[in-house]
Amino acid sequence: MNKTSLEPRAQVQVTLPERALLSLSLVVFALFLALLLTVGAGLLRDPDTLWHIGVGRHILHSGSFPWVDHLSHTFAGHPWIARDWLSEIIFALAYDSGGWRAVAGVTAGVIALTFTLLFAEMARQMRLTAALSIAALAYALSSVHFLARPHVLSYPVLVLWFAGLVRAVESNTSPSLLLLPLMTLWANLHGSFTLGLAVAGLLALEAIFKSCPQERRKTLVRWALFLVAAVVAGLVTPYGLRSAWVTAQVFGGNEALDYINEWRSLNFSQEVFGGPLIIAIIFFGFLVGVKIRPMRLVIVTITFYMMLVHIRMAPIFALVTPLMIASSLREQFPFLSVASQAHNPPGFHDKLLRISRPHYALLLSALIAGPSLLAFNARGISPPDSINPAAAVDYIRRTDPFGRVYNDFSFGGYLIFRDVKTFIDGRTDQLFGGGFLAKTFESPGKPNDEFLELLETYKITSALVRPKSGEASKLDHAPSWRRLHEDDIAVVYQRAPSSE
Repeated sequence: MNKTSLEPRAQVQVTLPERALLSLSLVVFALFLALLLTVGAGLLRDPDTLWHIGVGRHILHSGSFPWVDHLSHTFAGHPWIARDWLSEIIFALAYDSGGWRAVAGVTAGVIALTFTLLFAEMARQMRLTAALSIAALAYALSSVHFLARPHVLSYPVLVLWFAGLVRAVESNTSPSLLLLPLMTLWANLHGSFTLGLAVAGLLALEAIFKSCPQERRKTLVRWALFLVAAVVAGLVTPYGLRSAWVTAQVFGGNEALDYINEWRSLNFSQEVFGGPLIIAIIFFGFLVGVKIRPMRLVIVTITFYMMLVHIRMAPIFALVTPLMIASSLREQFPFLSVASQAHNPPGFHDKLLRISRPHYALLLSALIAGPSLLAFNARGISPPDSINPAAAVDYIRRTDPFGRVYNDFSFGGYLIFRDVKTFIDGRTDQLFGGGFLAKTFESPGKPNDEFLELLETYKITSALVRPKSGEASKLDHAPSWRRLHEDDIAVVYQRAPSSE
């Protein structure tokens, strides 16, 4: 039987069988999955899900990867790459095989796997109650960004990557070569792989300075070779270096940071749960005087800052922080260690062996997740109507099939999903710059005719906007436009026939 060695106590080697860890992890997976399945369609609330599926379909149908934009009429021909192509194909295949229920199911399963992996890594080092509590806190803090989008599919890889690096540092060994294909997978799933490379560099510095002087040169060479190999592995994508460059551009003067909700700063007055949770973590950290290794503290501080500046970074902070500080907590507070739990209460280890049989875990997991699975399959699962203007787009396709559509930003994903070229959509990491976003978001609220001039500049023939929006008010008072379709989700305007 394979066993994972735990910390010694009083010269007695305590071990936790892999069977026990796997059984416990299966039950934890069922717990997280049950929670996620209850929200179901909430995982589909982001309009970007729709365009990611649309891009995945284009790649599958064409058999090629895009290098220029062909999905909008405003930036057609501009450089654009499907950086997250593998995730987009996964979502497209899920939708084509099982509809929205499959997309939500895949998302829920991957998120549950992510926090199960986090629990398993914590449980190798800490008592089970502490491991489960940490995973639950990370889950709660990350939930603000649980969406069917590529970043979610990268989370399990992120946990495995950072856990592997930390193990290498703490065991004074080279990182496992198995991490290299993980980096390649991550690079094709989501652009956040560059963060993995950056943190690997910081951990390499810790490993070098931690080693004794006579071993420092060897450690430097080992980690340098690994880092070079990791960078090469991260470039094994259809786009090579371009993928990393595009990721860097997101934070380099991207106009979208000022207008897109997910890039906003964390607002403690609005985050009813996340804000108090962060404050509580800081409070207890100061209360007990947690000490973190300097380089790990740098990593935690950077991810914490990123979360405060951009709310979409909350899951990164929530997943990275436990992996960075677990060993420090265990060393500073011995009662958190597995060895402590094995001896207190007495007999814990033997009881765990008895109840951790696989068939017990399967039965308990079925009892936990079964009702949620049944309820999930019984109810309708689809994106909310607010981002799904089906009737309005049907009208446009009938009456103006070859025209140029102006669309509300939140409708861009659905237009791509329906193969209608957009005015603007969620691909703002690479497109819609040069002041275009500012004009699009600000002109409808101005008292002048700047919005109508924008429609003239781009030769718009149909406008798909929200009822009672600034755009609708402008178009209602414009003599050259007519309101021709209206429902609770969207209004369609088209140009009035010329009087000449």
